[in-house]
Amino acid sequence: AVSERLAQLWKPLMETGVAWRHARTFLLQREGAMEQPVLTVREPDGTDRVLVDPVATGPTSRAIDWWYPSPSGRFVAYGISDHGNEQSVLYVLEVDTGRLLSDRILWTRQCSLAWEPDDGGFFYTRHPAPESVPTGETHYHRHVFYHRLGSDPSADEEVFGE
Repeated sequence: AVSERLAQLWKPLMETGVAWRHARTFLLQREGAMEQPVLTVREPDGTDRVLVDPVATGPTSRAIDWWYPSPSGRFVAYGISDHGNEQSVLYVLEVDTGRLLSDRILWTRQCSLAWEPDDGGFFYTRHPAPESVPTGETHYHRHVFYHRLGSDPSADEEVFGE
């Protein structure tokens, strides 16, 4: 009984990166022996629901690098990378249904993102594909783009950069 209690005490729940959108709370949670934190939404009634578990869809080294809920809390954009490379791929999830939208954007390492007030799109930072710039320079050519939900990311308009 004592060893079981000690085991429970050594598995604390850690909650970080809290963001509030209307009555919802978005946060990262990590408990006990979890390999990586999960992105969770806390509903107004206090129940928690996991939105993104990076390890469930890939290697144990897959991680959530960053995330931004939309103003209404209807969507959350987030970046996932593998093996600690932080070369995030941007995904958008519909919070109520858990449905992953078709919007998928590469090269969003250390992304900054700002949603439109109506949740219809967002401004975000993206690095160039490695083959499009001189070797070793991908981290120096980050630009700001605008993405409309449901549109082809390859057609995103560059709004700021070199």
